[in-house]
Amino acid sequence: MQPTFLPWIGYFDLIDQVDTFVFFDDVQLTRRSWQVRNRILSNGNEALISLPIVKSPQSTKIYEAQLLIDDTWINKFINTLNHSYAKAPYKNDILDILSVDTLKKHENLADMNIEIIEQITRLLNLDVTFKRSKDIPSAGFRSDKLHNICQHLRCDTYVSPPGSKEYLEQDGVFDNSNITLKYNEHTPIAYPQTGTKEFIPYMSVIDLIANVGYQNSLDYIRGAR
Repeated sequence: MQPTFLPWIGYFDLIDQVDTFVFFDDVQLTRRSWQVRNRILSNGNEALISLPIVKSPQSTKIYEAQLLIDDTWINKFINTLNHSYAKAPYKNDILDILSVDTLKKHENLADMNIEIIEQITRLLNLDVTFKRSKDIPSAGFRSDKLHNICQHLRCDTYVSPPGSKEYLEQDGVFDNSNITLKYNEHTPIAYPQTGTKEFIPYMSVIDLIANVGYQNSLDYIRGAR
């Protein structure tokens, strides 16, 4: 999976099902993608929070993208979280990770996203090995590239998000392979959300954590599998 900014719950469901999770960071960065923004709840409504990145060529890969280091957006971001989750019972659980120091620490987009994902994974007590595709020899395009990564890591099973299903089956690379292809289907189940009467799904995982805490979050993640 690409290193998403504050991923949704299904991202961690996939992490929970594998021994090795590869951050797919040596592919082209898509502007206005989940690598630079995600959804939270603010005043009971869905809101987007975004990262500012330095202007770069269209061909820039995810691992090459640089963050705009500016105290203004960092302070605004922290204030937004404080305001949005002011009444959430576990607000401090997310603010401990998304601190000013953490956000100032990185100039590189992928490095920051990956560090946050790895921290949340540890706090959820998930046991997994992380790797980055930029560090793995993997020639080819689309399914060929994914298959080559799996071969390099000597995998017997590849777990894919459902969004890749169309091109994976179209390419057919895994059809004649000794690597089993599986899809991770995740439909969120309702959890208590502060400030809204009706459950709003597909928020960033920090919405779940702020409302139920780390210790209870894994039950919701696994319960929707």
